[in-house]
Amino acid sequence: NNARRAGRAGQKTGITVNGTNDVEVRFGKCCNPIPGDDIVGFITRGRGVTIHRRDCVNMDFNLLTKEDRDRVIDAKWQDEALEGILDSYIAEITIFANERTGLLYDITKVLTEKDILINTLHTNISKKGVATIHLSFKIRSREDLVRLIDKLGNIESIIEIERTKG
Repeated sequence: NNARRAGRAGQKTGITVNGTNDVEVRFGKCCNPIPGDDIVGFITRGRGVTIHRRDCVNMDFNLLTKEDRDRVIDAKWQDEALEGILDSYIAEITIFANERTGLLYDITKVLTEKDILINTLHTNISKKGVATIHLSFKIRSREDLVRLIDKLGNIESIIEIERTKG
């Protein structure tokens, strides 16, 4: 299953699809769109519309069949979602950093200070001492995510932070 949190578009999801908000929508787990992201809808067979980020690898027009291209439709965030007054959404990032004692503590401290709930956390250390940390958490908007990434970027030994694209 490649989607999460289904609901009528006008109810809590904050999505308008093809100008209407009376469509069942799900969010692609591959790219985890959040309010403020550039999004598209993909008409699924019998499951309504799945919302993807426009830059999701699964929405790459060069890789989609002609039939699947015809199933991509316009989707937009409603103002309530963009203002962060709806439910929170799952975001996923990957952090690359030089391994050191206290690194994970410093990262989780920033999330705790911003009152962000961690959904998943997976870390791996390469033989060269580079930590790859996959992190998913609940957040209300792209704006909040940008602020969080900026704050995390100030942590000592972090090399790069990127958002998961699928």
